[in-house]
Amino acid sequence: MTRNDHTIARAPTLTQSVAERINDAILDGTFEPGERLVETRLSGMFGVSRAPVREALKILETTGLVRIVVGRGTFVCRLNRDELMRVVVGHALLMGFVARLASVHGTARSFTALARAQRGLARAVDAGRSTEVRRQEDVFLTALFDAADDTVLRQTVLGMRGQILVHRSPLTPEVEILDRLGATAAELLSALTMGDPDQAEKTARTATLVTGFAIIGQKPPPSVDAYLDIQAPRMPAELTA
Repeated sequence: MTRNDHTIARAPTLTQSVAERINDAILDGTFEPGERLVETRLSGMFGVSRAPVREALKILETTGLVRIVVGRGTFVCRLNRDELMRVVVGHALLMGFVARLASVHGTARSFTALARAQRGLARAVDAGRSTEVRRQEDVFLTALFDAADDTVLRQTVLGMRGQILVHRSPLTPEVEILDRLGATAAELLSALTMGDPDQAEKTARTATLVTGFAIIGQKPPPSVDAYLDIQAPRMPAELTA
């Protein structure tokens, strides 16, 4: 396979591109939780026919970001407080498990890719650009799943992450959310490079829990105290150079 063939094979389809654009519109607040997504409106927004829009919405339904109700239409996910808190906890527990897998299966090459992705995320956070932070966090998470050698949990974890971001609290400053996303990636990378699967899992779980509850504007309830590791390590100076 030539380089050009490889590039073409990896090029996203129209449906995938539309799904990504709808996903971004939901995460940046263009569409709010519970809002109905009208196919004709989306077709006009993105300059495509209704067919790829319809298929794109089906893709987003599998991630939990939208809900398709027969006879009524498609709606941006809307969770009540208890449901949302369970999503935050479940997301953190799964991220901890993925971090454990990455610590066990990661290679020097995969950790180098993670460090590079973390630096890109840190630069985006410093610049304060929300869209770029989300894009760089996607790059970091892709590198993390590659290090973990896991494709089974990827869609579930990313879907839960999307649900949390959709329900971010308007009382939480955007800059705080960006800073926490960057800090989570830094702490996770630090733990992974220490080569201790237990600590990697604890750090990922704790950082993801704290960040998740901050994003939705809630304090972690006492019921999740057992999941928190207050001794999470910090980013080694040599990795930030």
